[in-house]
Amino acid sequence: MLPAMDRRHFLATAGAFGLSLHAQTPGSLGAPVGGTRPDVAAIDHDRILRVAGVYLTRKPTTITAFPAPRSTGTANDFYSEDPEWFPGSDPARPWTRHPGEQNSDAFHAHGDAVLRMAQIIPALVSAWMITKDAKYSTAAIAHLRAWFLAPETRMNPSLNYAQAIPGVAAGRATGILETIFLVEVVRALSFLSASEDLSEADLKGLKAWIGDYAHWMYDSVLGQGERDTRSIHGIGWVAQAAEYARFANIATISGYCLRRFRDVLLSLLSLDGNFPAALASPAPYANSIFHLESLSLACEVLSTPFESQWTFQTSDGKGLRSAVAFLAPSLEDKMRWRYRSDAQNFRQHPLRPLSLYLAGRAYQRPEYTAIWKTLSPDPEDLDNLAVLRIYPMRQPLLWSRRVPGV
Repeated sequence: MLPAMDRRHFLATAGAFGLSLHAQTPGSLGAPVGGTRPDVAAIDHDRILRVAGVYLTRKPTTITAFPAPRSTGTANDFYSEDPEWFPGSDPARPWTRHPGEQNSDAFHAHGDAVLRMAQIIPALVSAWMITKDAKYSTAAIAHLRAWFLAPETRMNPSLNYAQAIPGVAAGRATGILETIFLVEVVRALSFLSASEDLSEADLKGLKAWIGDYAHWMYDSVLGQGERDTRSIHGIGWVAQAAEYARFANIATISGYCLRRFRDVLLSLLSLDGNFPAALASPAPYANSIFHLESLSLACEVLSTPFESQWTFQTSDGKGLRSAVAFLAPSLEDKMRWRYRSDAQNFRQHPLRPLSLYLAGRAYQRPEYTAIWKTLSPDPEDLDNLAVLRIYPMRQPLLWSRRVPGV
């Protein structure tokens, strides 16, 4: 079952057209043929600086700025609630579930704060990468210190109180999906580590936080519960744990993630590339994008210059190749979506999905790259969290270059 945050804004996954990449010719999706390795810094230059300019004005605001009165944890513990559960007339009694209904009073401020932060830091680091202007790196480091280092404002490296149900569960495994956006933050930090503005002490502290969170995900009861799901939750777990383990150099977790990706995650696909669990959801289009973005994120994190997971297929032929081919037509033209429209935000999708850029590069498919170039990179409102929530990768520059030291 998807966590409340996800059900509220998208829910499940889907696809369109069981097209095979091998059956297509270059340009067959209707997009002009172009290079599969575009100059992202040039393409995104103005957009990066525009967005980063907005975020330069944002002061660090962590979860401690949003008190959670029903949390049984501390002010530094992430907290959220499942909105399908409601209090009764007696506040002392456990909450009860009302399937299909939404409790507007359910607490989600911490998840929103994480998502906002995960837009800000990668944007600032991307601006620093193309300008080397210290104002961007300095601002990014201020957010990193507030979120992960400063004792009074940091978030603890665990999610023991996420997706809570008052009177029923202090926290649940499903909440781990709410931090999938930290993957790009860690990727940004990998590049920022080359900045003279980031001290050795700060880098050591950040690596310790990320390593602690990776170990909590791998060792805790809640982390293992999320890890073992055969769903979008399991995909999100692998994407996160793999990137955190890469940065913190935890080989055992990295190896486990690779096996899990190959042995379990790809089996969630149908033979024609859709995610069956998504097609029956209230938001099949948005959740199809979220599934593809998340699985592509895991795939890219687990790929190395010596071994790409993009070309890996299961014994029965399942892999990212068919997943991208399945969804690409309706990303190019939403009128080609053959399933029902989403209940919410259907008109506001798709934004530019990084999975198309990564697939175009991995498979030498210029039509994917061409579609990617035509789509809007950002919502009109940069703070439209309902739309942003299904795109865990927002800054393609961070994914167009080799991570330092890898």
